[in-house]
Amino acid sequence: MRIQKISCFLKLLFVFIVLAVPSPVYAQGPDGDKIVLGGNYELRDKEVLNGDLVIFGGSAKLQEGSLVNGQVVLVGGSLDANGTIQGSITAIGGSVSLGDISVVNGDLNTVGTSIKQADGAIIRGNSSFQLPGRIIIPGIMPFISGESPKGNQGTPVINGILTPIRDLSWGLFQALALAALAAFSALFFEKPITRMGNVISRQPLISASLGLLTAIVAPGILIILMITIILIPLGLMGIIILGIAYIAGWIAMGYEVGSRLSSSIHQSWAAPVCAGLGTLLLSLVVRGIGWIPCVGWIPGVLIGLLGLGGVILSRFGLFAPQSEGLGNQ
Repeated sequence: MRIQKISCFLKLLFVFIVLAVPSPVYAQGPDGDKIVLGGNYELRDKEVLNGDLVIFGGSAKLQEGSLVNGQVVLVGGSLDANGTIQGSITAIGGSVSLGDISVVNGDLNTVGTSIKQADGAIIRGNSSFQLPGRIIIPGIMPFISGESPKGNQGTPVINGILTPIRDLSWGLFQALALAALAAFSALFFEKPITRMGNVISRQPLISASLGLLTAIVAPGILIILMITIILIPLGLMGIIILGIAYIAGWIAMGYEVGSRLSSSIHQSWAAPVCAGLGTLLLSLVVRGIGWIPCVGWIPGVLIGLLGLGGVILSRFGLFAPQSEGLGNQ
């Protein structure tokens, strides 16, 4: 039985990877820009790219003697540079390797990126571990207007161009990671997750009220514990328990979503599949609703409080209220 559960979890994880990783795509952008979606790209010796190089989840190699007359933008994946880059390098995640003879005439801006810089590598601009406030990418998005900096006529100034991409990538990563955690947790804690999900679905008002009360009272108690030196360990333990309860509530609600989806299509999915797929769907929907103006974080907070209250009400799935006919399982 355990082998079957693990097999279902691995199949589910494989489906997530297939859906999340695009097939290799190479597109020629405006003004000679190169856009790579997955796969590998190589700029050989004496080859020149008259534009920007943008890589999403792929890998790029710039050989010795190659030249990029523009900027390099990396979102995931890897960049192995041994040539010359006239502009800046902006990377979110992934890895950047600068060889001994590599030259970057612009800045190096990275967020969560692994950087390997050889002794001979030259970076003429600044190196920072955060996205710049103003990113200039010639021709990538010509429909975005803005003032051109001095000496770059016709070059649009893109303020925060990578912010939506970063938010989308981070949201997808969080959803996939949480779904994988949910599927893995259901392998070992199927009954507690089921009980928590039942309590949340059958007593939503009580669960939401308890979650809201916890969110109001708990921070004050934790602050009092943290300012008392002797009780700091208890405060830290309380923060950890509260975080685990929040995640457990989200997973329990995801399990309920997966179970109801399974029933609606007349299927009988294993617990890891219900938990993983339901949590993924719940996370993506909440993330999508969060993009709606004037809505933002509200749905996520409400669902989080509902799940938190259900976890506390069921005592982490160890107890199910008799009043709802759930019984002590």
